[in-house]
Amino acid sequence: MGGVTQKMTDTVKHISEPSGPQAVAVLSDPNSGQIYGHVNFVEASDGTVTVSGEIKNVPNAQKRGFHIHEFGDTTNGCTSAGNK
Repeated sequence: MGGVTQKMTDTVKHISEPSGPQAVAVLSDPNSGQIYGHVNFVEASDGTVTVSGEIKNVPNAQKRGFHIHEFGDTTNGCTSAGNK
C-alpha cells in the first residue's frame, strides 16, 4: 500500500502516489511496549525527503528527539543498527 494518506475525522483518504523511494519505520518501546508509532519517509523527484508520522504515549514532561540509523537491526542494541 503506497501513497500518502490524510486522516479526516474517522476516514482515511488516499490522496496521492509518491514518485520516489519510500520507507516506513515502525516504532516500539522494547521495555514496556507502551510507546509506539510509525515514521514515513518519502523522497520526491527533486531529492527532498518528507518525514511524517505519529508516536503515541510519549510523556509530555520530557523533551524528545530522534536520529536515523543505517539499518533496523536491533539484535545488539544500537550497535547492530549501523551508523547514524
